[in-house]
Amino acid sequence: MNGDRRAIRAEILKELETAQAQFQELLGTLSEDDFIKQSLNPGWTNGEILAHITFGFIVINVLLPDPLDPTSALVDPAGA
Repeated sequence: MNGDRRAIRAEILKELETAQAQFQELLGTLSEDDFIKQSLNPGWTNGEILAHITFGFIVINVLLPDPLDPTSALVDPAGA
């Protein structure tokens, strides 16, 4: 079972690394003017949306345990 978890984890990490690279590439195409432009979300600029999303990911990474980690609070140690 550990091999399956490691394979799943490796696949997830690969997908996350790909998404991160694509996101960074996209950010590199934006000008400063793009960040201060009004977003499609009323009342928010593109930069504010980006900051909000980034903060959310930081909070989630700190607060949520790793679901694939057997020592995680979200995983039953008995495997049930």
